[in-house]
Amino acid sequence: DFRDAVAKATRASGKPLVEEKVLNQILYYLPQLYELNKDLLKELEERVAH
Repeated sequence: DFRDAVAKATRASGKPLVEEKVLNQILYYLPQLYELNKDLLKELEERVAH
């Protein structure tokens, strides 16, 4: 997953690419944003179809 990729890149570079606190803030809202975008897409598809 994304968190693992960031951890791997951090280990490879030897320094944090993204602070853990910032990463947590970003990832916290992703599920909500995904659902919002799904709903918006569904509404748009319905409008275009009619």
